[in-house]
Amino acid sequence: MSSYKSILLLFSFVLSAAARPRVLTTPGGPLRGIQARSDCTTVFTATADVNGASVLLETLACSSLSASSLPAITVTSVATVAKTSTVVATATVAPPAPLSVDKVPCNTFCSDGVGQLPPISEDCEVIQGAITTFVGTTAPSFTVAPKSIQQLTFGTCRFFFANFANPKTLSYTWVDFNATASKAGLSCFPPVQPVNSLGLCESVDSTWQVGASHS
Repeated sequence: MSSYKSILLLFSFVLSAAARPRVLTTPGGPLRGIQARSDCTTVFTATADVNGASVLLETLACSSLSASSLPAITVTSVATVAKTSTVVATATVAPPAPLSVDKVPCNTFCSDGVGQLPPISEDCEVIQGAITTFVGTTAPSFTVAPKSIQQLTFGTCRFFFANFANPKTLSYTWVDFNATASKAGLSCFPPVQPVNSLGLCESVDSTWQVGASHS
């Protein structure tokens, strides 16, 4: 049985045994970060091969404030020793550490605003396989600057993490990214809901989103 179908069976069991997540069907509503933005540009692109299939990894910057990384900041202090001489001391201050949002609660939303159909489950399985590969071969977490999106795309499916309003760079583990995006898809795509093309989990303060959608 494929990994996506295994996850589907697992979450179907869990949801039947516990309270279902709050799912709000709001056509077009929660797309403020993914669609209807004309200022997004691709700042990083890579591909990951999964059993012969190429998954596209991209980072999108959506404003001039969304630098993918901050250089060290040089702070200069001036001390007067005498009326005729000045000593200048410099100190290098590292950028602030990324804010981890692992395990932070989020609310599930569904929408039919990205295309007319949900993504093909087999395409989402390929992305899940790519993320599983990242878990064993890269750092456990990735970072996303403010006003930026990190996404994986294959065929009709896209998994994404979006940091739109948070003033800090956010970090998220690949494991949680896979689990949260998959769970959003399971809540919003067939067989639970047959026509939605987007499932996402949005933070309580509406500053970041994780989800799956039609590409």
